[in-house]
Amino acid sequence: MTIIRDWNTEKVLHVRYVGEVSGQEYLESVLNFSGDARFDGLKYLIADWSEYSYAQAQSGEKDPEARFNEKDIEKAAAYTRAMAMTNPNIKLAMVLMKKSIGHRGAFATLFESLSEGISWEVASFNTLAEAKVWLGLEG
Repeated sequence: MTIIRDWNTEKVLHVRYVGEVSGQEYLESVLNFSGDARFDGLKYLIADWSEYSYAQAQSGEKDPEARFNEKDIEKAAAYTRAMAMTNPNIKLAMVLMKKSIGHRGAFATLFESLSEGISWEVASFNTLAEAKVWLGLEG
């Protein structure tokens, strides 16, 4: 598991998910950065899943819940709703997993649906470059 947080500036956070990341690791990461002193001034959040490897639970595996699943997305959306109450001015750009290009990514679509109605602008993109253009960080 590797989750890399890069505060490009105090207003821009780029979070990269590299390799396999469990749902628990992801949720802990979200809570950690939302508790960072810089969170209140954050304007642009990039959740970059382009280097993520989703590992399906194997038949007979003892703890299939250890894998990233829909319940984790539901919890992440609930966390996001709470975070939006603390800082309502964030634009969240999600960069999709390479394997999900073409069907937008089931997790990203579910997250967008569950996050409807919050003050944040949320969108998903096939590339980091597209995400940065949408955020107004590159032209």
